[in-house]
Amino acid sequence: MYRKKMEKAELVDRIKLIQQYCKGKKVLDVGCVGHTVPYEHPLWLHKYIREVTDRVLGIDIEAEKVKELREKGYNMIVADALNCDLGEKFDVIVAGQVIEHLDNPGIFLENMKRHLSDDGVMIISTDNAHGAMFIKDYLIRRPNINPQHCMFFSRETITELLRRHRLEIVEFYFYDDAWKWFFKIFPQFASNFILVCRPKR
Repeated sequence: MYRKKMEKAELVDRIKLIQQYCKGKKVLDVGCVGHTVPYEHPLWLHKYIREVTDRVLGIDIEAEKVKELREKGYNMIVADALNCDLGEKFDVIVAGQVIEHLDNPGIFLENMKRHLSDDGVMIISTDNAHGAMFIKDYLIRRPNINPQHCMFFSRETITELLRRHRLEIVEFYFYDDAWKWFFKIFPQFASNFILVCRPKR
């Protein structure tokens, strides 16, 4: 299934895909507060997860934002995804636009694996290093880089990272919230990609 997806790049609606996997499941949302997309924003991911399940825990290192959202009724705690021990397992772990911020993504993957239930899956989305917008920025010598990012991934490099940590990809897609007419034709140049993975059996 994964090889087939790799051969033919496809564009997907990120929120719909995540909701599909989270519906009725016990979910952990990593980096839940939305660092570049605040909770008032229509693309804030956590609210869409919460719509389809009432069993969702959010974790984030931003203590003030977590406190603010807890006061609004969200189930969130301050925790570091690299070393937290939450004492429970989840059917789905969502890491939306998180892995590019981490200084050790391998440690992150290992810690999340131990929080997955036996049949659990992890959903990871991140910027596409080969995205058209990044290529354009470099061509005009004005790269628009988030100063909080430690790295960029391509489809190939994240595949290798997951392989080293005994995770297999179930589904892989590209997505973009702009220029969708263009990226439907050339999805491999979309600004982001999203994948669903699970521990190798």
